[in-house]
Amino acid sequence: MAELAASAGAQIAEKVFQTRPAPDAATLVGHGKVDEIAAAVASSGADVVIFDHDLSPTQQRNLEKAIDAKVIDRTQLILDILHRARGRAKAAFRLSLLS
Repeated sequence: MAELAASAGAQIAEKVFQTRPAPDAATLVGHGKVDEIAAAVASSGADVVIFDHDLSPTQQRNLEKAIDAKVIDRTQLILDILHRARGRAKAAFRLSLLS
């Protein structure tokens, strides 16, 4: 995950792990872990939190409200990387057409 985040241009401020017998339907992680992540975001000034697990739209929305930062999952991170790469390829193609 750290390599994917670095590919997207992110700097890792902190890593948080949790093992649960079952995911929380509202936030994926427990309320205590949400509070821990919110505190880490506040102290580090991070503007994005990346989850290495698929999030439902409801979970993402609930986490963003609780953490006060943008929340993305692994799938969104990969899509963002591919989108950026596609944009660079288009720019390079346009540049080659102009020369």
